[in-house]
Amino acid sequence: MQVGVYSELAHRNVIAVQRWLSERGFTSSPESIRAARQELIATAATDASIASALTFTDFYTTSEFRDLFRPTQMLRFTIPKLQTFLDANNLELWDIFEKEQPDTFKEMYEFWLQKKKDPAMIESPSAHGSATFPEYKAADRSFLDPSSPVK
Repeated sequence: MQVGVYSELAHRNVIAVQRWLSERGFTSSPESIRAARQELIATAATDASIASALTFTDFYTTSEFRDLFRPTQMLRFTIPKLQTFLDANNLELWDIFEKEQPDTFKEMYEFWLQKKKDPAMIESPSAHGSATFPEYKAADRSFLDPSSPVK
């Protein structure tokens, strides 16, 4: 299963821009978005969080600007929130990386998930393997088959 959700940490500047737009009364109309973009460009020279808005390709088209900066509903997640969901559904993911690289997921968290494997089905890493990504026993290759149901 492929999942994509917004990162709360990486969207800290998006949140700042959303607040900035609301405080100034900008709406989701095309005219208001065009005016907002002009003011954001002018403000970017003196405000780093506003300047970050210009790094999104979404900034430059009306519909994508609306989706990112004036959404009717947007949910953001943190790794711990995702981990709670993953644990509840017996799925796996990783953490610490985002804290060290907070802008990595500024577009979205996008990742593939699969049910956790039974530890008995995991071999020790070979001399050419990786301690981070364990090798699965040859007998269990169903995870490679996209038509195979999640177990």
